[in-house]
Formats: sequence, C-alpha cells, structure tokens
Amino acid sequence: MDFTVRAPGPFTITPDEVSFVAGQFGSVRLSVTGLRHDPIHWFTRQDWLPAGLTLSDDGVISGTPTQDGAWAVPIEAYDDTNYFVQTIDIKVAHAPAAPSASRFAFASGSKPSHKTKQGKSFKAALRVTGGSPAYRWAVTSAPKGLKAVPRGSTLTIKGKAKKPGTFRIRVRVTDAAGRTISRTLTVKVTKAKKAPPRRR
Repeated sequence: MDFTVRAPGPFTITPDEVSFVAGQFGSVRLSVTGLRHDPIHWFTRQDWLPAGLTLSDDGVISGTPTQDGAWAVPIEAYDDTNYFVQTIDIKVAHAPAAPSASRFAFASGSKPSHKTKQGKSFKAALRVTGGSPAYRWAVTSAPKGLKAVPRGSTLTIKGKAKKPGTFRIRVRVTDAAGRTISRTLTVKVTKAKKAPPRRR
C-alpha cells in the first residue's frame, strides 16, 4: 500500500494514541482534519489491528481485544477527492485480576462458650468478617429470657435467662453473595441462689 499523501494538507488523524483493556469492550471514534468532503471513509487492514478490534467505515475502532500489547497501525481516511494515511498507536493493557472474595468467617474474638446466672443480665456478641454485606442472621434454640439482636456484621445475644441449664444456640449467617457460615454458642446458666429467710 502506498502511504504517501495524495493531496496538499495539513491532514491529521486524532487521537493518535488509543487505549483498550484486554477482555473488556471499548470504543474510540477517530477524526481527521484536512478532508472537507463528506462522507469521510476509514480503512485499515484487519490483520494490522489487535485481535478482537475492528475499524468501521465511519471511523470507530471498537471491540473486545483478546491480548495485551502495543501496535502501530496505519489508518487511512479518505473522501471523494483525497486520502491521507497516518500511523496511530493502539495499546491494550493487561486485564486486571478479578478481586478475590474476602474470606467470610466469624471473628477470632467471638467466644463460643459463655456463662451466666439465672435472672442476671447477660450480653454476648458474635461478629463476622469478610464476605459481602449485607448479612442475614438466623438464630434458633435461644433459652427463654434471651433474645438475639442482629446489626450489620454483629449479632448480640442479651437478656436474663429464666431457667438454669446448658443451652446451645445455633447461629447461621448468610452474606449478600449467598455464602453461609454457622456456629453453635453454648450458654451455661447456673441456678440462682435463694435468699436466706428473714428472721422474725
């Protein structure tokens, strides 16, 4: 192909450098100064472009490039009387690594076992880390007098246990991505001591 200018200029194709990202769709429209007769047409050989990209007749480079790298591509713009060829740089960046989902787990400081006395105020917290907010909590088998209060990444169990015994509270939490983790909390409630009778 003859890359000489066939008519007096000045002719300029802009932008002279375009960027894409491998694996992601992109689109850039080219323009040219110096050609004055509409319509203006555009051409380049397909095998000069990065794989996955095309140049339309109206000057749009678009597509989803399949590999990263840099290409110097001759681009021809022409009208019914003149044509002009200019080499532009096409750069395709490496596709960024997909962010890995953070580990979804119960926080290390969340204790699985607790003790309290019958009729005494009790409060314990269970917290999760990682995952994808928001979180959905589900609690079963809580002893009478205790209630579960979820708030964000933390579940608080509080109240006054009405009966002595060892209770296993089953907790399940699901994040926004549908991942579920569970844990069993053990609460040992000791019997409240009776007050000695008053002397008359």
